[in-house]
Amino acid sequence: MANEFGLTNEEQEFNEVTAFREAAIADGWDAKPGSAAELIEDYAHLTKEDFAMHVVSRRNVGKWKFQAELNIWGPDGLAVGLLSPIYNWEEIKGGLRRCNECGKQDVETQRYSFAGRCCEECRPKLAAQYEKPGWTN
Repeated sequence: MANEFGLTNEEQEFNEVTAFREAAIADGWDAKPGSAAELIEDYAHLTKEDFAMHVVSRRNVGKWKFQAELNIWGPDGLAVGLLSPIYNWEEIKGGLRRCNECGKQDVETQRYSFAGRCCEECRPKLAAQYEKPGWTN
């Protein structure tokens, strides 16, 4: 399994992220390179209907074979968690009303920390875990 920066030696994870990016582009997401120094195949920034997605799919990153990372944010700026590594626009939109912590669906969600999304019940635990004194500095 990839670490928090998507660094992995698992080719399947790399292939899933790459396929997700290609399916999103085929579904109408606007895509551009994530930086002027890289190809869109290595680092992409995508947007659709005020959603934003960053896809990192690099090969040979230091001691790692791959960097396979996918992050999506809703129009509200909060992270959208995924249920599956397979692209599904309806699932992404449904993520606006899904708790990224407990998975509860069709609920009002709240912000915790920088861009975390959770339900009201999970917020106290997540705030205690991530919102330490000075966390906004």
